[in-house]
Amino acid sequence: DLQQNTVYADYKEDDPVIINFWKVVSEFSEEQKQKLIKFVTSCSRPPLLGFKELNPKFSIRRAGTGARLPSS
Repeated sequence: DLQQNTVYADYKEDDPVIINFWKVVSEFSEEQKQKLIKFVTSCSRPPLLGFKELNPKFSIRRAGTGARLPSS
């Protein structure tokens, strides 16, 4: 549900970075997935009505330089 409701900025869905990101996420344990959800939403559980209702939408964007830390 998260992948289908993700907005990409300066990327396309078939970009190798995006493909690799979702491949890694698909291999996460349930605990790791909960931590990812907590990082991007501040809640440890998915939204009750699904990620389509998440506001603002989960987005993946280019950070610019390699010196920046991840943000959500």
